[in-house]
Amino acid sequence: MLLACGMLLHGQTISDADRRTVEKIRQANEKYTVIVSRFRQTRHLSVLANNVLSEGKFYYVKPDRLAMQYENPAGDLMMIDGDRFVMINDGKRRETSAKSNVKMRGMKDILSACLQGDPLRMGAERITCTETPEYCIVTAVIGKKSNKSNIRAVEMTFGKTDLTLSALRTEEKDGSYTVYELTGKEFDTVIDEGIFQSSKK
Repeated sequence: MLLACGMLLHGQTISDADRRTVEKIRQANEKYTVIVSRFRQTRHLSVLANNVLSEGKFYYVKPDRLAMQYENPAGDLMMIDGDRFVMINDGKRRETSAKSNVKMRGMKDILSACLQGDPLRMGAERITCTETPEYCIVTAVIGKKSNKSNIRAVEMTFGKTDLTLSALRTEEKDGSYTVYELTGKEFDTVIDEGIFQSSKK
């Protein structure tokens, strides 16, 4: 159900009720600095008929360290460590910097906002909330002026028991989308620094 919307000072459209909801989510996530979980990824490309499924282990450390170690396909990696992006796919390694890559910087900002439970920070043009008995679903349409990535919309699903992220769906400008499902979440556990160091040359 869409609610009547109000305008924030920076041109972001969100209703007062939805703003209270996202503020409650943000406050619930403030106490966590580390998230470790399993993940399942569904990648849909607009030019292909079949989805690509993968899974592995997920690590997040506030404010800007994230690693996805793939077990299927084994050996693949996606990592953000500050401004450093590392991708290992099919044995091929690619590294770039968010300082020099506008799209990567935009993606980093969006992912950080989602994982911190703070969708107001991602520069969305419009934010709406819907609720089910088990979940609070926040949908953000990314504004054209602030959009520095290929992502045009984000759907965040937060479990009502702890209001932490359970699923994330990112939709790209060409209609492609990716869904990440997080299960078996652990909070503020100790992470082996080797997870981030192992991706260095």
